[in-house]
Amino acid sequence: MIISQLRFLEDPMWAERKNFLSGRTEPPRIIGIDPGSQHSGIAYIVGKSLYPFSPKDFKVIDVFALSSKEKVPLNKRVSLFHTAVYELLLELKPNLCALETCFLGKNPQSALKLGMVRGAIISAIYRLNIPLYELAPTKIKKIVTGNGRAKKDEVALALKRLLNFDSTGVSYDASDALAIALSCGLEVGSGEQLFN
Repeated sequence: MIISQLRFLEDPMWAERKNFLSGRTEPPRIIGIDPGSQHSGIAYIVGKSLYPFSPKDFKVIDVFALSSKEKVPLNKRVSLFHTAVYELLLELKPNLCALETCFLGKNPQSALKLGMVRGAIISAIYRLNIPLYELAPTKIKKIVTGNGRAKKDEVALALKRLLNFDSTGVSYDASDALAIALSCGLEVGSGEQLFN
């Protein structure tokens, strides 16, 4: 029976994740991704030490958004996001990736589209055996601003204060990705087990 076989499947990433937390030999290189069906924010940060504990222990390398034209069919967009993220991961060689968990909005069609993009991005991450963290939006906002219900402009302002990062001209998708990456880095520094 297929279901009984699935119960015994092991996560091939667990050893990789456990090794990263226990036997760290290099600072964290983290890509945070804020997935969206039209625009996905990407942020790349690097720890300045082996065990970074504070926002000042991270250096922002790059923050941007991947965007697709609205007229591109959804299935093609999903494929383009997968390919772009996969190639980006190959180039930057992060040792951790972080994603915001799904939230259920009022529009089921939007949730379905977002789920497809998230699946494509997760697939790209796992193809390269990169450990993946998923953090809830309220947890990210709480870590970055101290308020789990903070608005996007409050998150951007907090990032400016914490990382000395000027978000002028940066989309909220991109600044949200930076918040995701920083939250992941701070949780890893504290030794929390966030892996999925």
